[in-house]
Amino acid sequence: MDCQRARPGRGFVLRLKGLISEAGYVPDLAGSGNLILTAAGLIKLVDINNVSRVSFDSSIPLDDRGYPVCDKSVEALSMLEKNLAGRPLDPEDKIYKVFSGP
Repeated sequence: MDCQRARPGRGFVLRLKGLISEAGYVPDLAGSGNLILTAAGLIKLVDINNVSRVSFDSSIPLDDRGYPVCDKSVEALSMLEKNLAGRPLDPEDKIYKVFSGP
């Protein structure tokens, strides 16, 4: 059986991680209704207008209300990767390392 068919969320997670790592943008994954599951079983990102620039240094930008930008979306990505894609989280992954460190 094709690996993508066995874990349909794996491709979605890998594409999201590519967007974050290569382009430096994190879509809003944590907002209510931002992700939907289609009748065919595909995951779709609905809120494509709300993306944030991410930095991989020790600084985490704050939004206009003083809240960290991207932290909840990265947390949602980690849950998708672990629970949906069935992949263990790599503590050295730069995406997670920035947001899980002190």
